[in-house]
Amino acid sequence: MNFEAVTNNVNQSVLSHVGRPLKPVEKLVLQGAWQAKTYEQMAKDCEYSLAYIKQVTGPRLWKLLSQVYGQKISKTNVRVLLERHYADSGEIPAVPVDVDPIVDDRRVQPDRQQALWGHAPEVSTFHGRAQELTTLKQWLVTDQCRLVALTGGAGMGKTALSVRCGHLFQDQFDVVIWRSLHQSPSVSNFVNDLLESMTQKSVDVTESLDGRLTQLMTVLRQHRCLIILDAGTAILQEGHLAGQYRDGYEGYGQLLQRVGQERHQSTMLLVTNEKPSEIDRWEGDTLPVRSLRLKGLKSDAEALLKERNLSHPEKWDDLIRLYRGNPLALKIVATMIKNLFGGDVAAFLGQQTIVFGDLNDILDEQFERLSELEQELLYWLAIECQPITLEKLQANLLSPISTGELFEVLGSLLRRELIDRSTDGGEILFSIEQPVVTHYVLGRLTDQMYAEIESVSQSLKIEALELLRSHVIGFEDDPTQAEQQQRLIQKPIQDKLYRLFRDESVMEERLVKMLAFLEDKPSLAVGYARNNLQILLGATLTFEVRNDLRRQV
Repeated sequence: MNFEAVTNNVNQSVLSHVGRPLKPVEKLVLQGAWQAKTYEQMAKDCEYSLAYIKQVTGPRLWKLLSQVYGQKISKTNVRVLLERHYADSGEIPAVPVDVDPIVDDRRVQPDRQQALWGHAPEVSTFHGRAQELTTLKQWLVTDQCRLVALTGGAGMGKTALSVRCGHLFQDQFDVVIWRSLHQSPSVSNFVNDLLESMTQKSVDVTESLDGRLTQLMTVLRQHRCLIILDAGTAILQEGHLAGQYRDGYEGYGQLLQRVGQERHQSTMLLVTNEKPSEIDRWEGDTLPVRSLRLKGLKSDAEALLKERNLSHPEKWDDLIRLYRGNPLALKIVATMIKNLFGGDVAAFLGQQTIVFGDLNDILDEQFERLSELEQELLYWLAIECQPITLEKLQANLLSPISTGELFEVLGSLLRRELIDRSTDGGEILFSIEQPVVTHYVLGRLTDQMYAEIESVSQSLKIEALELLRSHVIGFEDDPTQAEQQQRLIQKPIQDKLYRLFRDESVMEERLVKMLAFLEDKPSLAVGYARNNLQILLGATLTFEVRNDLRRQV
């Protein structure tokens, strides 16, 4: 059975089940399992670490597929069960067409006014955002901005707000067209769709992209159109700084440039977690290109909790602050509180566990988009547990980078809204903006460090050291910070090691053996690993010792 056809069918099944397609790393693991590869072989063929593939992606993928297909699926049986599933069901796996199963197509045949909603989701309930709607009405209707970027973190409700705008303001436009870029259509196909949808005429596909863009601009000049492009992040590059286009999708930059820079009477609303970098150069408060960053809900978030009949309303503000008013996060958490705690918000807050289930999946997707340097800085900011200066952040890095490169990476993280910038006594400080992100990053850090210790303790191969060598898990003399690092980083790793070795003396013996193994290895290859093992054995690494280590390497 053809793997490409099967994986496309699996992708559609997952999309229908959880509202998202398979992630690139999930496809890689699925293909590897299909070809009977080991996790080690999969890791050699890609940029992901063995620990991440084996400890994170693999288990979550098999759990997800088990839910989708209603039977226990694992790495060893996935091919047999999928082949049997299609043979028994009579399904013929096929390459899916570019559809979104959220709702049925509601295309309206054109008359004087068109509303082409495509596969826009139904927005049955809508909370708050009065100020944002007022701003968007001013920009889209009164000021007639040509290009508006609606940005914000995952789960902030950008898509719902875009649909709401389209319905509220459609009487002000000749044409309203809503399209999703979730399936990453090529710019040529996308422009063809726009032209055919708005003109109801076939497009000459032999014409150059520039020629078709010229046709589109003619339509935007002749008619007052509102074009809403959702899921703009899908055309942007993963693993690079924010706002860069994927290979082959640079044509979208041409589209946005012509819409934003040429004269016409229409508006394009781009909905995206991160805006293309060139929009920063074009936008301004009085210019025809602008951007609106969507923040979390405040008092309006209480309506989400009230709908689920949660108790202890005096604790709702604490819950809202904890998740920074993120509507999706609050919906997920409220449902879990209702199901597991009988709606008792106070009981949930007492558990001090704030990242789980679907929240992990959302944060996984965000984290995997980051460049290596962005991930490295996030780990350090999470380890610090408090705002730190630029100089100290730069000093933490085992392999120093230039100040200019550091500025670029921090700027990218700020655009992604993953970190915050503040001032104290004239000093600029950086920290992770959301507690949820801090807990997620620390959870990822401790999981991988544990996996590396397990691997090295068995194989004694220094190549398995990654985060254990590049980041230190505690070095400050500040008692409050030291307590946080012990509770949030060191103890979780120790607890995992206790469960692995089942005996404290055995655990200490393995860690001491690893220390002996690292004793004669080059300082740069060892990095912070020796100090981390000492910390796990009960030692304390001071700020001065950390600096001595950096001088050695």
